[in-house]
Amino acid sequence: MGEAGKTQVINLKFSNDRDLLDAELALTEEFRTLLLSVFGYPSSEYFDLDEELNYILIPGTFLIAETLMRLRISYSAYSSSVTFIAGTPESAFSKLHMLIHDRIIEPAIIKGINRILDNEGHIRDNASPALLEIRKSLSRMHHTIEKKIAHALTQAKTDKLVSPETEIAIREGHAVIPILSANKRKLSGVIIDESASGQTSYIEPIEVFELRNSIRELELAEKREIVRLLIEFADELRPHIPLLKDSINFLGRLDFLRAKALLAIETGAMKPLLRNQQSFNWIQARHPLLMLSLKKQKREIIPSDISLDENNRILIISGPNAGGKSVLLKTVGLLQYMLQCGLLIPVLDTSEAGIFDNLFIDIGDQQSIENDLSTYSSHLLNIKNLLNFADKSTLFLIDEFGAGTEP
Repeated sequence: MGEAGKTQVINLKFSNDRDLLDAELALTEEFRTLLLSVFGYPSSEYFDLDEELNYILIPGTFLIAETLMRLRISYSAYSSSVTFIAGTPESAFSKLHMLIHDRIIEPAIIKGINRILDNEGHIRDNASPALLEIRKSLSRMHHTIEKKIAHALTQAKTDKLVSPETEIAIREGHAVIPILSANKRKLSGVIIDESASGQTSYIEPIEVFELRNSIRELELAEKREIVRLLIEFADELRPHIPLLKDSINFLGRLDFLRAKALLAIETGAMKPLLRNQQSFNWIQARHPLLMLSLKKQKREIIPSDISLDENNRILIISGPNAGGKSVLLKTVGLLQYMLQCGLLIPVLDTSEAGIFDNLFIDIGDQQSIENDLSTYSSHLLNIKNLLNFADKSTLFLIDEFGAGTEP
């Protein structure tokens, strides 16, 4: 998941807006169906480039090749995702089609990057005629150096300055001839390095050394031409910066929906029918974390049918220890919270769900030595808060209210 998607996960929060939740759940359900029924959704990586795009708002600035590569990956992922959804049947994925209907794809952005970068993210030789000529000159110069140092090594062997099996070595980026330090004055050149013992010197022949200056000039010219190209391309990109930022943020939105859909597939979650009332009728409800844990152990979870309505507003669960009472209570709390965060929940799609304004939970032992609270006192404090703030639109869950005292 990319940074934009992770940000949306972090910002996920409880809502009591029924219309908003219905829309979000419908989108997630369509995405779940899309992943299950249509092969090949493009799930490429992408990058948060807000800081880099803000940087080139200033004329004369540019994006380095690595950033351009990331921009190409990100915008290609956006284009591919929008195009993929646009190619699905609108009748089956109407909500997703509405989501992308006003999205703009600007082909000139990728085309411009491809003009400068090759597939590996390096500046192309033919990014400009001047750069092509510079690199051709550099190639010729390096070839000349190879020939000259090979000739110098052959001559050194002929003059018996080095042994017949001596090969060209590389020291500090220079092609050099290894020679006994006692003979180093006999070979015309520049000492680049020497062995740890000092017995061997590594010499770059003088004619090669002189050519290095020409190579350095060409490398500086290459660098100047690349900077000129990148500044020129930044000028082309500048008008598209709002579009690029919006596109990457939208890709985060799709990434977030995809993550929710994948979670739903993993947990067998569905979209229940939303009712505009404070009630629910869940069929075969399962605690998602418990289900995943049991699945790893190759065990099946036992689902529960749970309902509350205007005529049966209170449900009291009793039974022996380790009978699953707390698990059922936690299942209700977790599923209702997931639902009101816009997540599909592991129930049958014939289930019905309501929307609550508040959710109060008193589960576990909140005793505190620091605040002089016993187990029972902490329960009483939670009930006090419940009585102060609960109303008819509140769902509250209390586990073992009498724990910690003599009932």
